[in-house]
Amino acid sequence: MALAQSVLSTTIEDEPGERQAMPIYLNIDDTNTLADIQTAMGAIVTLIDDVTDGKIVRARLVVNVTLPGGLKASAATGSDNEETGLFTFDLTGAIGKAFAVDVPAVAQAILDTGNMNRIDLTNTEASAFAARLYAVNSDYQVTINTWSDVFEFIRTAVKTFRKHRRQAKRV
Repeated sequence: MALAQSVLSTTIEDEPGERQAMPIYLNIDDTNTLADIQTAMGAIVTLIDDVTDGKIVRARLVVNVTLPGGLKASAATGSDNEETGLFTFDLTGAIGKAFAVDVPAVAQAILDTGNMNRIDLTNTEASAFAARLYAVNSDYQVTINTWSDVFEFIRTAVKTFRKHRRQAKRV
């Protein structure tokens, strides 16, 4: 048995409609089933409801996972979080709708050599990433909303620029 560090974030709405998140930091036994965790979190949320006059509108559990071995030891030279790879997918059950996953510091190796503003979907790493997100498998399935619409297939993949920087601290 190992303990997984987690955060249960409960969002509470007051009478004027203002919302406030209330985080509770937890350690969860990693041998619990998802149903066990749902039951335990439901019990905590019920206790919170007893001590607030606000309305609980959402509860979300974030479980920190151990990073696998073999990841990069340092960022690649020239990598920039503002240069992103935008993978756009069509959705099941939502005709004409799309959802995108934005990858910061997009790998230069997956860009199309003929057009550096497009991601080469024949690239092994790019195609494996996209396929894993829309593949139905026993481990998980990516959903994007409360109606459980899932990625059906990839529509486009392009390089974009997003401003994510915070001002550096002054010394």
